[in-house]
Amino acid sequence: MPPENARTIMVEKNIITLASSREPRSLKLDRLNQSLVRKLQTSLDLGELLNIFFTEAADWLGVGRMKYSYQGRNTTLARNEKARHSASYGLKLEGQHLGELTIFRSSKMNTEELSDFESMLSTLIYPLRNAIRYQAALDLAMRDPLTGIANKMAMDGQLQREIALGFRHSEPMSVIMLDLDFFKMVNDTFGHMAGDAVLKQTAVIMQEVCRESDFPFRFGGEEFGIILPKTDAEGASIIAERLRLKIESHRFSFNNVVIPCTASFGVSSYRPEDTRSDLLARADQALYKAKHSGRNKVMVEMG
Repeated sequence: MPPENARTIMVEKNIITLASSREPRSLKLDRLNQSLVRKLQTSLDLGELLNIFFTEAADWLGVGRMKYSYQGRNTTLARNEKARHSASYGLKLEGQHLGELTIFRSSKMNTEELSDFESMLSTLIYPLRNAIRYQAALDLAMRDPLTGIANKMAMDGQLQREIALGFRHSEPMSVIMLDLDFFKMVNDTFGHMAGDAVLKQTAVIMQEVCRESDFPFRFGGEEFGIILPKTDAEGASIIAERLRLKIESHRFSFNNVVIPCTASFGVSSYRPEDTRSDLLARADQALYKAKHSGRNKVMVEMG
């Protein structure tokens, strides 16, 4: 027979459990929101924040799917793809638009449940704004301020990721390096503002020629590049030639003055033992050969 004090503890535990089960819904929601605030303060990653929030909303209210939209970017999280009853919210804080959030559930939410969700949503607003500002700062740091395309810092990270993917999935991947021919002459003859105009127009042409999966960037000065996932040397050389012809035929101009311009290209493709530096070095060597064999041509790495 257990000692008397053991029975007393067991009874007290039962009493505590019973009291907890009768706790008002509002107090449970308050505790949930306090916990949610702490979790949301642990990250500035937008995707992670949305996942934390969706998990809590799914557990508390049975939300089956959630869609978040901001400046053309859409994120969807789901436990139940067939959930069809929805509620949508435009998110705004101190005059700043923070996107739109829509939740979906298998059954229609009643007034109390909508009120609960809106209470939970209030915990997301400030962390969401912080994450958006953080992402905007990252995007700015990864953009070339003159042309608006990605810069070398962004290229370094993207190329490392593509090399890892190529290695993991045994898929081809190529890099194109291009350099505007006689660009110093452009600056000396037409001025640096005209040179900047040529660089901007080159970036626009690159974006027009590149496929959606390609990653154009400005390497520095008059040198640009393109990362081409799932593309072998032959495919990359076709795109490089298409871009070369487009630049050659383009009517570059500044203040109604036409500026003739061509570009030289070097192409390299990923090899299993490659580092980022290896791949870029071979593309640069091919570019060097193009520059020193007449310019305005595409050269593919040899060997």
